Amino acid sequence: MSSPKKKWWQIWKKKLKESESELEKVTRTYKDIAKEHKKKQEFEIITLHQKIEATYKIIVRVLIGFVAVAVIIGFIKEYQKDDLIIEPLLVYEDLKKEGYDGTVVCNSIVQKMNEIKELANTARETQAFTKQNAVKPIQMRLPVVGSGFSINSVYEQVKTILGKPPKTVSGSIIQQGKKISMTLQILGKNFKETLPNDSAAIEKLIEYAAISIIKQTEPYLLAAYYIQNKEFDKAIEISRYCLSHEPKSDDKWAYLIIGRAEFMRGNESSAIEFTKKSLQIDPKFSNAYLNWGVILQLSKKNNNTEEALKKYKTAIKFNSKYALPYVNWGYVLLTQQKYAEALEKYKTAYSLDKNDKVILHGIGLVYQKMKKYDEAIEWYIKSKTIDTKYINAYWGIIECCKEKKYGIDEQLLYGTTEDGLNIDKKSTILYFEDKILYKYIQKDNFKELFKDYYGITVKDKDFILENEKEDVDAIMSLVISFRETKNYKEALSIYQNYKNMLEEAYPSEFLYGLLVCYTALNKRDMALQTAIKFLETDKENKEYFYYNPILIPYLAHPKLKTYFN
Repeated sequence: MSSPKKKWWQIWKKKLKESESELEKVTRTYKDIAKEHKKKQEFEIITLHQKIEATYKIIVRVLIGFVAVAVIIGFIKEYQKDDLIIEPLLVYEDLKKEGYDGTVVCNSIVQKMNEIKELANTARETQAFTKQNAVKPIQMRLPVVGSGFSINSVYEQVKTILGKPPKTVSGSIIQQGKKISMTLQILGKNFKETLPNDSAAIEKLIEYAAISIIKQTEPYLLAAYYIQNKEFDKAIEISRYCLSHEPKSDDKWAYLIIGRAEFMRGNESSAIEFTKKSLQIDPKFSNAYLNWGVILQLSKKNNNTEEALKKYKTAIKFNSKYALPYVNWGYVLLTQQKYAEALEKYKTAYSLDKNDKVILHGIGLVYQKMKKYDEAIEWYIKSKTIDTKYINAYWGIIECCKEKKYGIDEQLLYGTTEDGLNIDKKSTILYFEDKILYKYIQKDNFKELFKDYYGITVKDKDFILENEKEDVDAIMSLVISFRETKNYKEALSIYQNYKNMLEEAYPSEFLYGLLVCYTALNKRDMALQTAIKFLETDKENKEYFYYNPILIPYLAHPKLKTYFN
């Protein structure tokens, strides 16, 4: 019977012992020869030869040792990928009948984990592209790290390599009367969540499972996810938990995340304090210098662009391959109208990271400011290719079409508008607020396109008024939808109930909407007063009267003639 095949580590161990034995022989021979020839006064000549030979052999053996260590590290990293296995969950029969068997639930959890990781690592500007000329595309992203390796975790990985079973996540979902419960076992810890058994329960439990697993395995990534989700208290809670656990070398990330959360909550001094703490742990921590620069650049109390630039340059000094400081540096130059220099910084960032949609968008924005619209559109298209749901890229294209004025590609404009509306129906607002774009939505193909989105928004009325009443874009989108579907009474009610918020955010569109509603409802005095105020706000507002049939009669009104001459 043939002997059992030896495993790789047994073969490696044998070779290592042989190498050590050979190395000892070489060393012993070297010493003996040295002593012998020293007596013969031939030490210098003969030992030089022996030194070269011995050194060569030592180097070879050391290299073999390094290779062996590299192999171990490689296996550790390779096994690390599969170190956590999520087993198919046990589920009750009725849930299986709905299509959620154990494997489906398992796959759904993994998919949700990937969504969370993607959002945590997503590049975002500091505000939505509600108004193109108001955006500040400063990089606020946290490049996420895992929790790092402690001695214990490396030991666990080595045990895995030596044939121990990998860590697993297991659990079950059971029905308890009118409730549904999920029980999970993650790295030896138990988790349980119970919810009312309704149509949304299973999706909520899947999200709970994904978050629980990431919290146990990659806490900093979850903290970054909460920051992106504007759940700052949760991000700080996780970071403080990490500060009380190993490895301490990662505490710099915890302080950095707390600082980011504090800044986004408006606590600038606290944000700087925690950023400094992260630098006390690692004075060459590039991410912290970037964070500090962002705080200085966007500060509402102590805005200091020059100091912000110094922080960006320091971040680059300690990490020349770090793209984000170049992006923010480029934006500073953009605001200073130093377009050629800004383009250089953005292009440098692009050379370091060709898959960051914000960098591509930034290059497009610089070209747009340089009035090189075709180049700008090209980069905006590249940006939305990376992320087809990146609304800012679509609006960049639309803005370029608008600013071009002559030779507008209407097919491109229509297609981009259609795609943009599929992503964010609130973007209808811009077409009403912009005098040039407003002309296009009076065309039949655009009217037909927008009609569907008015209907969708009107149906969402109760949800919007209950859950998005603080979102000015949501409320304005709702009131426009009622107005454009000729439900003027409902539209007027919303204008009046949300007057302060809508007028502050969209003064011209607010007055325009009131004017249309008052006119349609035959409230003549109120309509005339609003028309005068609308025209006095901006003389270019007279453009709206030429394109909306309901407003054309005002062109001949004796009290308004002076505004149209």
